[in-house]
Amino acid sequence: DEEKRGWKLCGIVGNFQIKTPKKSDSVSYATFTLEDLYGTAEIIVFRNRLEVFKSKYVPGEPIVVVVKSEPSMDENSRLILQEVYTLNEAISNFYKKAVIKIDAESLGEEDCRRFVSFLEKFKGNLKLFIIVSLPDGRETIIEMPERFKIPYDENFKEVLKEKFNAEIIYYGR
Repeated sequence: DEEKRGWKLCGIVGNFQIKTPKKSDSVSYATFTLEDLYGTAEIIVFRNRLEVFKSKYVPGEPIVVVVKSEPSMDENSRLILQEVYTLNEAISNFYKKAVIKIDAESLGEEDCRRFVSFLEKFKGNLKLFIIVSLPDGRETIIEMPERFKIPYDENFKEVLKEKFNAEIIYYGR
């Protein structure tokens, strides 16, 4: 049930404010607005979630939050932050596999070793499949072992293209 788990929202953080009680120097909570193409939501972050929020928040970058609604005495309800993810973390949690396409002619024996070493450096949770394009136009698909799970990561995609002339052609469930 969506209400028990919370709602997932994605947007850009605006108007982030830390609130401190008048009689104390300690932070009690923070508020921010989350804005997307359709509107704005005000979200409350209690102290127990504030450090995690700050570690994920980058001004101008989208974030994904899980919020729960807390009814108030008037007709308005407050959205309380439960979880926060960077966009890449949220996508990695959604997708379960990735497919890389690479041309066999561009990979010599040493290139293959470098390619495998490169894949081992990037740890993630996406099961990896590799489509190897053969010189005669056929293709073969390799299901990589569990130790080759990769992240959803823009840097990974850039290096893959630059060093190996390979690209991720599909993310899926």
